[in-house]
Amino acid sequence: MRIHVTFIDRVGITQEVLALLGGRNLNLDAVEMVPPNVYIDAPTLSPAVLDELREALFKDEPMKAQLEELISKISSGCMLAEEVARIADEAAQAYADPQAFLAANPDINFDDSFPIPLGEWVVVGSLPETVLFQADSYDALFEQIVESFGPEVSFVLKAKQLVKVEPLKALNRIQVQLASLSPETKGYVLVDFSEPLDDELQAVLVYSTDLPRVMELAVEVGIYAAPAYEALKAAQSEE
Repeated sequence: MRIHVTFIDRVGITQEVLALLGGRNLNLDAVEMVPPNVYIDAPTLSPAVLDELREALFKDEPMKAQLEELISKISSGCMLAEEVARIADEAAQAYADPQAFLAANPDINFDDSFPIPLGEWVVVGSLPETVLFQADSYDALFEQIVESFGPEVSFVLKAKQLVKVEPLKALNRIQVQLASLSPETKGYVLVDFSEPLDDELQAVLVYSTDLPRVMELAVEVGIYAAPAYEALKAAQSEE
């Protein structure tokens, strides 16, 4: 059977199709790319698998756009558009067909014991240290945040002032400091992001003006996100 895929501005479409086919152990005789077309000869491809392939290719495009917007906003300008698009593309593939993605990337160490989906794991694992902050204490977390801004940005609050401070008070001090930065976006909000795997704390910085949209996108793609201070305050009030 010969597969004919027509695309418009879909970077990596050939790799996506090959990854999906490779995950099903199908033999390919030839692959020909003549933009905006891709032709793939797969003699052992059944109609049922073709329908599955078609569904997988079409269903991840909205997810990719959502992921790209989400990653762009949580990175607050710290990542190149090309890097954001690459991560979103890879994560969308992982969400659409985890087994095919793992088959195409055998070096990835992921299994069903992880508490988050493979696509989410790809997103979290691909974010640089200047975007995703991970630590076991708030003073260490804040120190990472300060370092991400570089020496040209001065902070009144110092990480050492947060040592042995009660968590909610520490978070409040961090949030007050972050709110004073970037006045054109009404400051930053520290947002808990995804589920920490190796650390107690895991968060990103979001412009205050972007927060509502970030929360919408997080719900749409199924990644946990919540303003850190409000989330901890609510959790403590329920105890």
